[in-house]
Amino acid sequence: MSSIVALLVGISTVWASPYFTSLRNDVSVPEKCRDMKLSFYSLPAELVFFGRKGGLSMGFSMEYPVSRQNATTLWHYFKSLTHGEEDVFLLDKILNDPELKRDYDIIVHSFEDQDFDFASEGEILEVLAIHDLYQDFPENIYYITGGVEYHESHSPMTIGEVDIFVGRRDTCEAVVVGEVKLGRRTTLNKAKKQIHRFENFLIDHNASGFGGIYKSSRF
Repeated sequence: MSSIVALLVGISTVWASPYFTSLRNDVSVPEKCRDMKLSFYSLPAELVFFGRKGGLSMGFSMEYPVSRQNATTLWHYFKSLTHGEEDVFLLDKILNDPELKRDYDIIVHSFEDQDFDFASEGEILEVLAIHDLYQDFPENIYYITGGVEYHESHSPMTIGEVDIFVGRRDTCEAVVVGEVKLGRRTTLNKAKKQIHRFENFLIDHNASGFGGIYKSSRF
């Protein structure tokens, strides 16, 4: 009987939200906001398409100044840290390069609370994008997370994933929603299609569509 109860509790936890499943246990998110709901999208959130260094010239709305090569180096290190034996030789290289060390310090400060395990290279830019967005959205008012899949009610089939979610701490409501891509224009086109699919999902479920592209005053 106890095993049946445990199974039911597990199912209840996974499907706490009928339309959203978080892929990360992000403890930086206010507890009341961790179970994402359609009501979080009652107002038209703005969109952000976040790229790496040079992203603005490729059509992204925001960029973080990390090169693809440096992102790959950081990924190999943090993947070794979270999936096996830490690569201390690669760490030495990172700590002796000013740009790599800058981004290493940002990532190492927050990746555990945000529950990144670096299974994919793009997670490097996701951590850096979250850090960068906090310059526009003060942490005492907003929270920034991502890695949330959406699906039909209680369905195991994923429709898509939200990379970036900026919400208000008081109401949990979405302010900005976006995609993060390490690639070039072809990946930007893919990101736009993914966001369009998510917008259609929201509208189909009586939530608000999006309200345009977010423009940071820093760019």
